[in-house]
Amino acid sequence: ASANPERIKALIASTGSDLDAEGLDLYRRLVTDRNHVDGTLKMMAQWRLNLLLDRLPDYNGTVHFVVGQNDKTVRPLVSETAAQIIKGAHLHHIPKLGHLMHEEQPAQVAEIIHNIIDNTNK
Repeated sequence: ASANPERIKALIASTGSDLDAEGLDLYRRLVTDRNHVDGTLKMMAQWRLNLLLDRLPDYNGTVHFVVGQNDKTVRPLVSETAAQIIKGAHLHHIPKLGHLMHEEQPAQVAEIIHNIIDNTNK
């Protein structure tokens, strides 16, 4: 895999995210780690999302979708559609953040998750 900084920046930008120099450097290291790349590709090759989608209407639990409005990897419409199908779904939209929102603004995403947990435990 190429560790060219401009290619890494373009890859991250294609997700709708904007990472700082440190975040980009971490991804540069990841793409040069053959075991990481192989593991990621194997994981994605085994996904069978149609099986999950077929079962969504039968799910009775609570689901919280934290959605980056600028996500270009999993478009917000995907989560919004799933939330319409699942009876106990809640959407949490975060404007201007992409697929890597937890890396772009970790404190903001953590606060949302903490609020979800706090409200669940009441």
